[in-house]
Amino acid sequence: MAASPHPKKDLPQLAPRPVPGRRVRAGRVERNAEQSKSRILEAALEIFAAGGFGGARVDEIALKAGVSKNLIYHYFGNKESLYVAVLEKSLNALAEYHDSLPVHFDDPEEAMRQIIRNTFDYFVATPKIISLMNTENLLRAKYIKSSDLIRSIYKPIMERFHRIIEFGSQKSVFRSDIDEVDLYISISALSYFYLSNQWTLSHIFKRNLGDAPFLAQRKEHIVAMVMSYLKP
Repeated sequence: MAASPHPKKDLPQLAPRPVPGRRVRAGRVERNAEQSKSRILEAALEIFAAGGFGGARVDEIALKAGVSKNLIYHYFGNKESLYVAVLEKSLNALAEYHDSLPVHFDDPEEAMRQIIRNTFDYFVATPKIISLMNTENLLRAKYIKSSDLIRSIYKPIMERFHRIIEFGSQKSVFRSDIDEVDLYISISALSYFYLSNQWTLSHIFKRNLGDAPFLAQRKEHIVAMVMSYLKP
């Protein structure tokens, strides 16, 4: 048989043609998954804050989030892991809030006043975090201990705090023996105790401590107390 005048050539291997819409569908699935997780975390925050860890039920969280209980287990594994995820998200929001606000580092006294006011304002705006922390303290930090993320969340907050204190000491407007952890705990406690106990204290002292004038008065009271302590 005569050879073909046109010898065969190896044809290049073509990449599979992408299926139209596959990439779009994948992106949509990812977005839907993130939206579902966000709804679950928001619903879980509300349920955990209202009933504590023991009183919260996954069925109730699923109903509030508008998802199936199986989807919650798919994303978070179990109730304990969901609770830790809620703690992490809530405390990370606190760190992001502090990080988003400008601080006048060149004026350490004003910077400290800002930190104090910002801390108080954030607790006022996020009462569910106070409820979560009440629950976690009753549990002796059982679930916070299982999270490597939560401790790291506080690192940038304390670095900013350290910078303000150090600069204030260098300028001789702050005393030189400040324990920054003690000071941060005091600022948080002066806000936290007032807000977490406002209902009982309002009844005892016959004043609505949640009213705007009392909140403003308390905030400036904390500022005055802390700034007085800081003086050299």
